[in-house]
Amino acid sequence: MIKKYMRVFLAGVMLFSMTACSSKTTGEEEGVIEQEYYFETKDEAGKGNFPNQITLNGKTYEITTMSEISYDKQGSEEMVEIEVDVAVEEESEIKEKAEFEYEGEKYIFNLSETQLIPGTIEKTVTTTRDYENYVVSPKNVPRTTDVDVTIGGETKTYEGKLVGVEQVSDYVWQDNLVITGMWTGAPDATQYNLAGTQITVPYDAQKPLWGGFGADILTAMGLSSNHYRVTDGYWRGNPSTDQSGNNVRYATYTGDQYVANFKATYEVTYTTEGYQGKAVYRANADKLNAKAEDRVTIYKIKAVVKYKLVETGNQ
Repeated sequence: MIKKYMRVFLAGVMLFSMTACSSKTTGEEEGVIEQEYYFETKDEAGKGNFPNQITLNGKTYEITTMSEISYDKQGSEEMVEIEVDVAVEEESEIKEKAEFEYEGEKYIFNLSETQLIPGTIEKTVTTTRDYENYVVSPKNVPRTTDVDVTIGGETKTYEGKLVGVEQVSDYVWQDNLVITGMWTGAPDATQYNLAGTQITVPYDAQKPLWGGFGADILTAMGLSSNHYRVTDGYWRGNPSTDQSGNNVRYATYTGDQYVANFKATYEVTYTTEGYQGKAVYRANADKLNAKAEDRVTIYKIKAVVKYKLVETGNQ
């Protein structure tokens, strides 16, 4: 169900998004212009907040009394509304369109209104680090990482803190398993012995393989057959001798790993100047086949505001 919000308007200058059309000079009074604004509201008799001053053709005009604002309802629409908390340095950072889930389906909602207060804000940015082809969630993830943040055109480096590691792909078998085994044998022996086991192969074996070698290699290496498969093996390099005169030879075993990809997320929270408040997104209720309790009637209002020329010594 769509979350319901109660509007609490905070003290201070509240900025509302609305569209202003071109102004025109009235014939009734010299130095007075009319400015048209279009906005949306849930109040059928809703009133708008308008700039106290505007500049047109290099001249400054100020609003007159509120009684000189006329409102005209242009129509209405049944909508579903979602409010989002925002903290931005610039209003342009607020997305004009955003995807939200409603009744299990994802829909695109349009930005319809902003309710913002200028001032000091706390802003959080994230960065990620990818970990690919892991049998289990990686354990070697650093607790912090450097994060570059650009504030007012200046880039600063902050310490980002790890907030979580998540799996971002399904598990699949990948043919990227490589295991190294060391084989040793006495000078007078006829076969090698796999280090740490009782497994043997002849000195003259073309490949270090035998019946059931895959399972034996996994057991010797302490690896689970649920996540690893050994499918082949070959000698690596020529035999050598150790300090005791024993024959030594290395083998490489290849196969598959059952792996997934993971992503580590880091966060940095910093203080800067900007705007904070609500961004209101709406979508047509009929297109969402919305339930009655989630519908809200949105009225489209045209307002005509009179502004009077500010007399100065230079005008």
